[in-house]
Amino acid sequence: MTPTIKTRDTWVKTPQGTLFARIWNRDGEDADLREEAPIVLFHDSLGCVQLWCSFPENLCIATARSVVAYDRLGFGKSAPFREVWTADFIYEEAKTIFPVLRETVGLVMLGQLVLYWIAIPSRPIPRHPP
Repeated sequence: MTPTIKTRDTWVKTPQGTLFARIWNRDGEDADLREEAPIVLFHDSLGCVQLWCSFPENLCIATARSVVAYDRLGFGKSAPFREVWTADFIYEEAKTIFPVLRETVGLVMLGQLVLYWIAIPSRPIPRHPP
């Protein structure tokens, strides 16, 4: 029998604006995400929750873990991005946005190459020369 998956939408306040996030929980449990260390999905540069389609639900079923996806500022349902996009926007997001999201939802992460540096939570993020 396939487990029931419950989704919950949430908003994460950051200094730069509010992020939209969706959480998938197995068997409809409303888990405390900080204790369960959910899998956080990162998307490509311009992605949002809707682009994941059925993958988060299938991953939740397969791993028996909560799964979280979020919209980057300026995309999907998150607040507008009010600054100028720079070549090091991933570095800036890793420094300013992701720590707040990580504190809210845990530390297990899965994603695409563009957010590689965000997925390293405990080491300094090196800056590459322009």
